[in-house]
Parts: sequence; C-alpha cells; structure tokens
Amino acid sequence: MPSRREYPAAQELIKLTGKGALVTGGAVGIGYAIAYRLAEAGARVLIVDVNAEKAARASEELKNRRYWVEPLVCDISHGKVVENMVREAAGILGSIDILVNNAGIYPRIPLAEMTEKDFDDVISVNLKGTLLCSRAVSQKMIE
Repeated sequence: MPSRREYPAAQELIKLTGKGALVTGGAVGIGYAIAYRLAEAGARVLIVDVNAEKAARASEELKNRRYWVEPLVCDISHGKVVENMVREAAGILGSIDILVNNAGIYPRIPLAEMTEKDFDDVISVNLKGTLLCSRAVSQKMIE
C-alpha cells in the first residue's frame, strides 16, 4: 500500500493572520476542508451554513484544534438574509477579507423525477446565492 502523502501545514505556505474569512457551505465536505486550511493559516473563519447543528459541530472541531472559528447560520438564497448575515459577520470579524462561495445543493433524485421547485432551489442556492454573497461582501470590502 502506498504511503499517505503528507501535506505541509497551511501556515507554512501562506500567512493569513488577522484576516477575516467567510466560507459558505463550510460545515461539511470541501467547505469544511477550506475552512480548516484558512483557519490553519491564521484567518478568523466564519462557517456559514444553513444547517445550524452541522455548522456548530464543524466550528467546535476546529476550535478544539485552537483555531479561531465561529458558526453563522444563513440561507444564502434570500437577499435580505444575506445582507443581514454579512453585516453580522463584519461585526464579528471586524473586516471581511476572504469570501469562499462554496455552498451548493443538488437533489439526489433522477432527472425524470426533478420538479421545477427542485430546480429553482438549486438555482437559488448555487447561482443566486453566489451573486448575493459576492455583492454583499464586496460592498463591505469597498467600505
């Protein structure tokens, strides 16, 4: 069996000390891995997720490694909700320097069974959510 490749710690590659980061969909999978590496590099990370329990669990796992991480619950498919989340995030972090638009959904059903609502939900999170987060965060970055 081949040996597992060891990766250098993020702080050896890049230093993000003092930077504030939002990771949407950061509670599991790729989003969690991104949140982990940003925190490892020194960033203050907010794990933004629609699932409060998963966001809290992911944050606790990273806090146990002594990283600065907090959960923030948000359904990114609604403009006013995103604006409020970004305002709250800026208050918590002081500044938002990094946005990772990772959140995405897909129904685990055959295409023939997909409804218009299923498709609208995918578009609302995967496309519209990315726009809403980018727009709100860019306005804070400009400020």
